[in-house]
Amino acid sequence: MKFICTWFPILFSGAIAIAQPTVSAVVNAASNAVPGLPNSSIAEGSMFVGYGANMGSSSLVQASNYPLATNLSGTSVKVSIGGTSVDAIMIYTSAAQFAAVLPSATPVGTGTITVSYNGQTSDPAPITVVQNSFGIFAVNQAGSGAGIVTFADYGLVGLAKAANPGETLLIWGTGLGPVKGNEAGGPLPGDQTSIPVEVYIGGKQAAIAYRGRSGCCTGLDQIAFVVPAGVESCNVPVVVKIGNTVSNFTSIAVAASGRTCVSASGMDLPTIFSGPNVSVGVVSLTRSITQSSGIGGIGAGIKKSDGGSATFLKFKLPVGGFPAFLVDSVSFGACTVTTISGVLTSSLGDFSFQGLDAGPSISINGPSGMRTLSKLPGSDQTGFYSSMLGDTSVGNYLDPGKYTFTGTGGADVGAFTTSVNVPQPLIWTNQAAVSTVNRGSGVQVTWSGGDPSAYVNIGGGSFAISSDSKVIGASFTCRARVNDGSFTVPPVVLLSLPVSSSFSGFAIPGSLSVGTSTAPQLFSATGIDYGAATSAVTNSRDVTYQ
Repeated sequence: MKFICTWFPILFSGAIAIAQPTVSAVVNAASNAVPGLPNSSIAEGSMFVGYGANMGSSSLVQASNYPLATNLSGTSVKVSIGGTSVDAIMIYTSAAQFAAVLPSATPVGTGTITVSYNGQTSDPAPITVVQNSFGIFAVNQAGSGAGIVTFADYGLVGLAKAANPGETLLIWGTGLGPVKGNEAGGPLPGDQTSIPVEVYIGGKQAAIAYRGRSGCCTGLDQIAFVVPAGVESCNVPVVVKIGNTVSNFTSIAVAASGRTCVSASGMDLPTIFSGPNVSVGVVSLTRSITQSSGIGGIGAGIKKSDGGSATFLKFKLPVGGFPAFLVDSVSFGACTVTTISGVLTSSLGDFSFQGLDAGPSISINGPSGMRTLSKLPGSDQTGFYSSMLGDTSVGNYLDPGKYTFTGTGGADVGAFTTSVNVPQPLIWTNQAAVSTVNRGSGVQVTWSGGDPSAYVNIGGGSFAISSDSKVIGASFTCRARVNDGSFTVPPVVLLSLPVSSSFSGFAIPGSLSVGTSTAPQLFSATGIDYGAATSAVTNSRDVTYQ
């Protein structure tokens, strides 16, 4: 089981300097939830990561055996809460990053953290300690995408090795809560049945067989659960809730039988995204109608727009393969949450891309005539095409019907033709009644009409602006069938969003949207491994999240 420990986030850089250490932030080692998010507190007994400068040597030093020490290669970490100070148990250290376990005996509350190295101590940085705040480790080491969820034999669940309903799997994470015993001396496994853990797989609550420390590593938790019936997709959300605190959202692949998942779009994801690189082309049409109150009244009103875009990119795949959520919708009846921070680590991990030239422009031919998607200027924007197409009035431009994209080809991507239908819009029947959302109660949206061959997207989000002008928040996306007529966004989703806030005295509204999307229409062209055409019609409004 020692290999599990190698999945801990390890990001380090910078040269050693004889200077005072600085601590910029501390986060759960699995979720990477930054301060300002509802799940950003550090749980007693959990593993956490600190970011900063001059906190250790230029190269990573990792603890190699038990008992673990509170001083590792000259680096020590002290947490002070309400007059009580404890020394963290060190896991690894470097100049820019350390990992440690917060002793279970640490008092809960707000306090400070300091790092000492080379005889110098940092200025205090803020930390909030709670009893429970679980984070799920992810393959990309950034807390999103495919989760570190394994079979009983510790084999990782993946696109080409999907789980089946009825199987017992293991979630690997940290932050379940405190334990009794000598944490520095080694792992302290045991089922902590008193902790009110809830696991949701594809929006369905799963039965739990074990929740407690692993037999591997100090601070590392396991949750054994049974995959619920009726769940199937390459992108099935996985989330853990303890009380009103919700973990980060990750995903697993689930197949009704066998080990190959079936994507919502019908794509063969395990084959397409099995190599180190993949080239993708996506063309899309979007009609958006937004009812906004603006910030401080600025920008208030109803805004309507029709837009089109085309993107042609070659991706270097991160560890664990292509993030399925980028090309595959969340499973029916489920929701997923994406955090907005971009402060400490990339939300996609080791993930890079380059644009592909698909020609000077992309044309669109529809019921109201021709339009053109123009290439965005700049040498670094080769693969991006976009244009505003109309203002949503009848005949201008994206009325329901068939639209054909045509590309003449360029240096990287060959000529192609593909079509997509813009669906009949549905009517969001309770839109006017939903202005304030209690995150702990969930929110129901209802609709009528719409194209039965399309599906419904329900989305929303809220954000805040930090003291250093960074945007921090979270957004969610849920998926339902048109014939369902209604959908309730559950508390496990909404509690991941920050409470609506203000900036410079002005309220910052959150958003809620209901719309229809078509399943991706696949197309092929030389130079790309996967091509898809999509369309969406979305209605949204400002709401207040309490």
